[in-house]
Amino acid sequence: MACCSNANEVCIVATMECHDEAKRAELMALFLKGNVLATIRAEDGCISYLPSIDVDSKFSKARPTVLTVVEHWKSLAHVETHLQTAHMVEFFKASQPLIKDSKIQVLSPLHKC
Repeated sequence: MACCSNANEVCIVATMECHDEAKRAELMALFLKGNVLATIRAEDGCISYLPSIDVDSKFSKARPTVLTVVEHWKSLAHVETHLQTAHMVEFFKASQPLIKDSKIQVLSPLHKC
């Protein structure tokens, strides 16, 4: 099978469950503080970065204490570099007391070669 030029791309689904709704509001505010999102989206290798909250729908029930970040990167190496940037180190330090549990899923998007 031929290798795709974008075969190294990864998607990250980071699900963070906060202690309560107020803590989730604080976590959302951290993402919206200053230019955090613009800085992340401008990082080398970032294709998209979308902090999101659940929507009540016929498909799923909203979880009021959960914030999910859906990310798309050119490679896992870009993700690893992203996690070591000053703004992310600061974000992790500030968000740690707000988060009760987190799960990270790394996915490889399907591409037609």
